[in-house]
Amino acid sequence: MKPVNEIYSEFLLGNVRFHRAIENDLFRDALMFFMDNKFSTSASLCSTLYEMIFTTRLVRETANPIGFIPSKENINEQLKYLMEKENDIINTQKLSFRQITKELKNKNVISEIEKQEYDTFYTEIRNPVAHGLTFRLFEKLLDSKPAHTFEVETNYQPVYKKASELLIDKIYYLMAIKELRKK
Repeated sequence: MKPVNEIYSEFLLGNVRFHRAIENDLFRDALMFFMDNKFSTSASLCSTLYEMIFTTRLVRETANPIGFIPSKENINEQLKYLMEKENDIINTQKLSFRQITKELKNKNVISEIEKQEYDTFYTEIRNPVAHGLTFRLFEKLLDSKPAHTFEVETNYQPVYKKASELLIDKIYYLMAIKELRKK
């Protein structure tokens, strides 16, 4: 796992790029909150961003009709197709994360092994962070069972620090190393 301060430097150098400006802004904010020791906020932003990255990639992969060739002359059509596809995936089909990764696997964007890895990470880290399930994260991230309920409450900072580190590292891997961006 790469240290967050190194990922932050890579981000500032422009070596971590996203599909959309909002994704870039979320990652920047998550990094800044982490550096300010606001780990629960950082983890929450990253949990949103993690799912958004996959949704955006599926939209970009499937938005244009067969035979459509994007160019400078048809930018308005491209935007229309992107917006319609995003609405279709989120509001009409209401695809779950697993359905999105399945579609990406079917499009040969990710392998079956990667799909399983991303789905497992979603279940074990992203979902508990997104839903504030500190109890579920405690044992997994700190490698010990809480002695009592107050131990979880008093140690939420280390839990969310570790969750932030894992989420930031996973997002960094996806967008800088794996390059889940569509070229």
